[in-house]
Amino acid sequence: MLKIKKEELEKLYIDEKKTINELAEIYGCRRQTMSNYLKKVGIEKITSADRTYDRLSKEIIYDLYVIQNLTEMDICNKLNTSPNTLSRLIKEYDIRKNGIVYQSDKRKSNKDLLTKEFLENEYKTKSINIISEETGISVRVLSNKMKEYGIELTDRSVAAKKGFIYKYGVTNPMYLDSSKEKMEQTNLEKYGCLYGIQTDNCKKSQKNIGSHSKPNYYFSNLLDKNNIEYEREVNIGKYIYDFKIGNTLIEINPAATHNITWNPFNKKIDKNYHLDKLKNANDNGYTCINVFDWDDQNKIINFFKQKQKIYARKCEIKNVESKELNEFLIKNHIQGTCMKQDIKLGLYYNNELIEVITFGKPRYNKKYEYELLRLCTKAEYYIVGGTEKLFKYFIKTYNPESIISYCDKSKFSGDVYTRLGFKLIRSNIPSKHWYNMKTKQHITDNLLRQRGYDELFNASYGKGTSNDELMKNNGFVEVYDCGQSTYAYKKC
Repeated sequence: MLKIKKEELEKLYIDEKKTINELAEIYGCRRQTMSNYLKKVGIEKITSADRTYDRLSKEIIYDLYVIQNLTEMDICNKLNTSPNTLSRLIKEYDIRKNGIVYQSDKRKSNKDLLTKEFLENEYKTKSINIISEETGISVRVLSNKMKEYGIELTDRSVAAKKGFIYKYGVTNPMYLDSSKEKMEQTNLEKYGCLYGIQTDNCKKSQKNIGSHSKPNYYFSNLLDKNNIEYEREVNIGKYIYDFKIGNTLIEINPAATHNITWNPFNKKIDKNYHLDKLKNANDNGYTCINVFDWDDQNKIINFFKQKQKIYARKCEIKNVESKELNEFLIKNHIQGTCMKQDIKLGLYYNNELIEVITFGKPRYNKKYEYELLRLCTKAEYYIVGGTEKLFKYFIKTYNPESIISYCDKSKFSGDVYTRLGFKLIRSNIPSKHWYNMKTKQHITDNLLRQRGYDELFNASYGKGTSNDELMKNNGFVEVYDCGQSTYAYKKC
């Protein structure tokens, strides 16, 4: 039974405007349980409509959308609302960003947009479908008007390529067909290497943005700010790696060039490409970290910062409250927090939480009694024997028959599981992720298959439509990681 002070709940629910779902997650209970408890302690339930309009005021949306320049999907995630609700409020509040107006506004000025000059200029770089999306004018009306003006409509294949070029920033169709081979040949003749970034001058001028791709430049800036020594463009075995820090190789994998859906050089990479580079690094005695667009690079940097050493024998173990645990994981764990963490153990040093381990019922394999869900250390510390102390406490206290856990191979080697007595039972093939470079939205293929496009995006395409095709048609590309390793622990 919940035992939470009424004042504490009122502060979160009334003052901080937390939803019932958020409260349930904070205190580790079901939504209905939290709803009943609010009623029991005499806190009046706020309707979803009141909560939505209370939380999504014009000032808040304007600040996030215009001042902070967040995408609509980021705002939805931040304020826990649906895209449809947010879009409706943006139109209702008449909020505009960079002078762009929304469809309800655009339709008022259709006459101005249907001039011959406007349509000719737009159609040079955009497909008719994209013009329709941006103006709010139907494809049929646009098509008829363009025929009236004598503007020649291209066939479907050319129109599709035109839309592709506009969406992904490639302005010359010839660049897709022949530019890469020409560029490589020129570089080989001039510099003796395929890419300019591999030249000696380029490696020496590491602080010059012109010497890197932009994602690599930003990562090197983070390394410089944190005084972390590194090498650039290191040849190891049959591959070149972006960064080398000690015995660790770093691969920066921007979705624009590391997806299998399309590529600006007209050469798709293989779905095993990232796994192959990981294996090559391991075979040559290195660990390897793959960084994707959806990763928080600051958390990657935390792996390499100088840390304060603490011995586990000087720490004590306590159960961690859900709110403190979630805040700790969101700040320190590479994947943030997760649901259904039933057992939450923390290592405290002078009453400061510095390491956690959590367990729950297995999510995917019910043959095991527990799943190790999260294992995380505070970024500023290196705890000698901390993980072993927490795990031994769990074994002694709960006497589990079996435990299962999963390791993301793109970030971790799995050595910690071996130290704890786990055995590797499976190493999976790379998993597919969907990423939209325009909205910065990341969706796992597993979630897409579970929920479907219609449910995820509040659409109504219905049965018979392909989730994959809908994702591609709406700007998502397919990116493969390095796969997962599955580890199991069984009682002797």
